[in-house]
Formats: sequence, structure tokens, C-alpha cells
Amino acid sequence: MDAGSLETWNTGMTVGEHPAPGQPIPVSRPSVVAFVGRARRGPLHTPIAISHPADFQRIFGPTTAWSWLGHAVSQFFEHGGQRAVVVRVASGASCATLHLPAGDSRLVLRARDPGRHEHLRISVDHDRVEDDPLRFNLVIQRLSDEQPRRVIDQEIFRRLSVKPGDEDHVADVLAGSAMLRLAGSCPTQRPERTVSSAPGGVVSYIDIRPDGHDGEDLCDYDLVGSATEHTGLFALAGCDELSMLCLPPPSPGRDLGLTALVAAERFCRQRSMVLLIDPPQAWGDAASARAGAERLGFASSHVVSYYPWVRRRGEGHGRPMPASGAIAGMLARKDASAGIWRGLDSQTGLLRGGWLPAEDVAPTEAQRLHQRGLNVLARTAGGGVVFRGDVTLAGATASVPEWQSLTRTRLVLFVLEAVARSTRWLVFEQNDPVLWARIRHQVSAFLQQLHEQGAFAGLAPEQSWFVKCDAQTQSKGRSGEPQFNILIGLALSRPGEFLIFSVGQRPAGTRISAMPLTRSLSLAV
Repeated sequence: MDAGSLETWNTGMTVGEHPAPGQPIPVSRPSVVAFVGRARRGPLHTPIAISHPADFQRIFGPTTAWSWLGHAVSQFFEHGGQRAVVVRVASGASCATLHLPAGDSRLVLRARDPGRHEHLRISVDHDRVEDDPLRFNLVIQRLSDEQPRRVIDQEIFRRLSVKPGDEDHVADVLAGSAMLRLAGSCPTQRPERTVSSAPGGVVSYIDIRPDGHDGEDLCDYDLVGSATEHTGLFALAGCDELSMLCLPPPSPGRDLGLTALVAAERFCRQRSMVLLIDPPQAWGDAASARAGAERLGFASSHVVSYYPWVRRRGEGHGRPMPASGAIAGMLARKDASAGIWRGLDSQTGLLRGGWLPAEDVAPTEAQRLHQRGLNVLARTAGGGVVFRGDVTLAGATASVPEWQSLTRTRLVLFVLEAVARSTRWLVFEQNDPVLWARIRHQVSAFLQQLHEQGAFAGLAPEQSWFVKCDAQTQSKGRSGEPQFNILIGLALSRPGEFLIFSVGQRPAGTRISAMPLTRSLSLAV
């Protein structure tokens, strides 16, 4: 399978900020990386933005031995990444519960999110509602993972009611809680005060029960989720700033399967993103990695992988770990410091934190792996470990040589996505020569800035890029409605030899596609 030919389709206008008409197109953007996987706690199928490892631990809990997600996110920040979006998925997980005595019955609450690692406790009092037998006050606290426990979050709800139809009914109010929900039916009596038996009647707390469940190991279907229900990786569909998706293995005992790979690649291709995946754990040496890549039978310029896994320096035969999170961090750091058009070098591609390759790869074997679309984590003479290859999983079978290069592929995706996003405004304008001139000016200024920073081949602008937007480029969509087209030529390898793309705008959405392979300079005029 070769998904190297570029074609994306983004539907319609989305709610959010859109550039104003003619606004300059930014020549850089933050590299925001998405991660999908299993965690100890946190909301399910909800994209959560984090900017520090402490954010991950606070929301999703510490790293675990049964999931690679936390390790990947930790590696990402360790290697210079700054912005991540995390989606937690689970299979068969259930919520822990809290039981409050309420006369002859009880008020049962459940954790908002499933899992057995939510350290919650609650207190009940009747202060200032003593005369109303149906009202009570509730305090919910989340405690830290480490001992001694400390309060890290708190919610206070006053004058809750168990009376049906009351505007402060406990079920309705707790629907907005970040920690608890009502479980089952509501009792007819308010819950009793949680008072300590110690002298003075100090308010005490009731801890959540250890009856939650973390669920089972994930499979491909859990990671993929549902486009209609916005679960799994499709929970990211509304996140329009993503540039990469990192999909660690579902569990330490299971590799990412072809089902998830195909779905994730398609998701990324439709959104001008790059997918980072880890190689199967069974690839024990370079020969097995090369043979495994051949058997996989999958090629795509939107997918990046590598060999081998890594382990910490000094751990000898300690458990190898995947390194996709580290590679995502390297790329994000390099984008911020040198630009997306620069490749990883001996400095920006250096593994941090004492990581070493689990297996050494000879230079000749590394070249063979590059031909199969696999990058290599290799030792240097100075004892470091660098990311080498700069290849996509398109490998030597790529329909266009430029799609073999990770750096050139990412540059093209960045340029086309930036143009597509910044020219959405034109669908509300009259399609005439005045508009065509405005678009040419806007896009040309953007490409010229990139050219001046060394993004393209060629010294002169006419050898490096072109924009064509006139009566000849306009067309109709598949349904017959007018489609506004912008032709863009980029010289990535040699001056004057262009890869040509069409950015088509219409009210229903944006369509980006590669034109038939013609590298002639004549198309620039």
C-alpha cells in the first residue's frame, strides 16, 4: 500500500479563530503533538492540552507498567517538546463509588472518570440548612497519589437538594462536577453529616471505595474509536493545530496493529499531519527489522518509524522501551529553534536523558533500513545517540522522491496547510480578478519569506516557488458548485524543478491535492 500521493480534504468551516481576509500567513507554527493511549485516570475520549509533565501526572496519573502513554509523553517533554494534546482511551474500565448514609437509604456517587486510581473523598454538612430536611452541603476533594496524601483539588457545593425538580437537585448540580456524578436513583432523604466520633464533632470525610477498574489491555479498535461518536483518535477531530500524532503501542505486550495503522494514517493524511509509530517489539536485530518492514506491506509519506527501541544507560538488560515520544520531542524542539524545513542533525537529533539503543546497528545495515523507510537511532563516536535517516515510511517505493524525505514532506504539509487555513476567507468573496490578485499577494509574501529563510532550493525566487491564481485555475467541484483554486509550485530538491499542488476552496471545505508529476519551470508563468 502506497499512500504517498498527497490528497487531503477538510470539511467546511469550523468554530474557532480564522485568519482575517488577506492577513499575513505565519511562517512558523507551534508543533503540537497528539498522544492517544491508556492512563490511570482522567477523562475518556477528551483531548486535553498539556504543556508540562506535571500536567500529565495531575490529570492522568503517574506512568504505569501497563501503558506506554505516560512514558511517551514524558520522553516528549524530556526532548524539548512544549505542547501536547492527550486523549485517554480505555477498554472495559469502570468507575469507583462513594456511599453516603441517608436515613434508611443511601446516596451513591461515582467518580466522573473510570479507573481505580481516583483518590477522592467527600464530606457532608448541614450548616445553614438545618431547618430544610432535603438540603445539604457537599465538599469533594482529590488527593495526591503519593503519601502522605495532600489535597490537590477541591469542589464545594452548597444547598444541594434531594427534592425532585429542585433547581439545585444533586444530580443536576453534580453534572457539572469535575470529579463526581450521581449513580442510580436519588434517595428521598438527604445524606447524613459526616461527623467524626472524636470529641467536638469535627467534620470528617468518606473515602471513595476501591471498586473501580482500570480495564483491559487496549486493542486497535480502542485506539481508533468511532468518527461518529468522537472516540479514540477521532476525539482529536476538532483540534486544528496538530502537526503530529504519536501512537505508542497499545500495551507492553501488544504492538500497534495494521488496523490502527491504516486508520491513523488516513486520519493524519486528511489533516496534513505526520504519524509517529514504534516498530514491533519482535524486531530483535536489523535483519528482522528489514524483513518485518517488507512483510508489513505498508508505505506512506505521512508515517515515520525507526529502529531500534531504547533503554536507559546503566540498566544493562533492562526492559527496552519505545522511543516515538522522544522523536516527537526532537522534531518539535528543532521546529521551534531552526524551522520545520531544517532536518535533525547531530545536535537537534540527539537523544537526551541517558537513553541508548537497545541494539546497535552497523552503518551498512542502517542504509538498508533507510531504503525500507526506517530511521535509525545510532550511537556516535562520542557516545551519544542520534536520529539518522530523515525518511518516511514511503521508503524507496515513493511515487515522488521528495516523499522519501521526512523534512521535505513536513515542509510541504506545513506550507499547504498554512495556505489552506489562511485563505478560507475567500469563499465569502466575489470570485474575480481583484480577488485573484489579493490571493497571489498574500500567498507570494508567505512563500518569499520561507525562501529567504532557506526553505526551498534555488537562489532566485522564480527558481524556488510560484503561485498561480487566475481565470485558468478556477473550476467547479464534484457537485457543480464553483471552486476557487490556487496552484502552488515548490522547488524542494533542485532549482526550477517544482512539485505542484492545488489548494481548492469552496463552502463545503478545502481540498488539497498534488498535480500530475510535471516539474517544468514553464508552469510558473
